[in-house]
Amino acid sequence: MDPLDFALWKRSSEGTFWESPWGWGRPGWHIECSVLANKFLGDQIDIHGGGMDLIFPHHENEIAQSEAHNKKPFVNYWIHNAFVVIDKEKMSKSMGNFFTLRQVFEQFEPRLIRYYILKHYYRAPLDFSFDEIESSKKSFNKIANTFCDPDISKSCKSDIGSLCEKETLAQVQESKVASQMLNFLLDDLNTSGMFGVLFENLSDLKNNPQELC
Repeated sequence: MDPLDFALWKRSSEGTFWESPWGWGRPGWHIECSVLANKFLGDQIDIHGGGMDLIFPHHENEIAQSEAHNKKPFVNYWIHNAFVVIDKEKMSKSMGNFFTLRQVFEQFEPRLIRYYILKHYYRAPLDFSFDEIESSKKSFNKIANTFCDPDISKSCKSDIGSLCEKETLAQVQESKVASQMLNFLLDDLNTSGMFGVLFENLSDLKNNPQELC
């Protein structure tokens, strides 16, 4: 046994143990995730996400044991996000410096929180701040007011509907604005760049909504 190997089966802890061919014990941290993924998602995952701190050892160990078991690549695409921080400290349950979504939604509507997160590049740390969420309202409302305009919604409705049904990139690329936004999303899910294109063209889109259709 190599002491540097990670544990597949660990000794029992109080209240957590099962019988096995290797004696009483419990699954190691890494094998738990591989087993759950294999049971509910199958022997191969398209996209697997997680924090950057999980790359090693957790995700590397997941790969090792899953590929040894299934004899095929475990994941097609890995997406690792940077930390959410508060006052330059990682937000974590153990440190007690965290907020639940339920708490956040008591102050802000979910669409605003989604926008606040998406306007940050996922590989860059997100310095969580209620003040910054509040200041995001202005830019969020510009988008909402543009695309909630009844005239714009009506003129775009049929084209957007057919695009979603056909699910083709070719139709998106026919629009200069949509194509530029798509290019940022295809570049490692660069949502902040995508919003940059959107805001550059927001006034034109309000006057000519077909540019996005």
